[in-house]
Amino acid sequence: MDAAAAAGRVALAGPLEGAGEALIIVRAESEAEVQRWLADDPWTKSGVLRTVSVAAWTLRIGAAAPANPAHLHEGKDLGFF
Repeated sequence: MDAAAAAGRVALAGPLEGAGEALIIVRAESEAEVQRWLADDPWTKSGVLRTVSVAAWTLRIGAAAPANPAHLHEGKDLGFF
């Protein structure tokens, strides 16, 4: 996961308070790409990470938002959680 963050794949990550779960927001082109990446991740293989759901998410406001909002319509900067 640290390598994925360093490579820019993981945008934000952290535990959800009181839930025993974490939210991981990644940059990817598709849900299938996220599923493949998570299946190969060492945390998944070792049982540390269990994926509950993957859903598309688009950041519209904030420091991590794309500089070019037109990008949003091209499908180039999708976030998944």
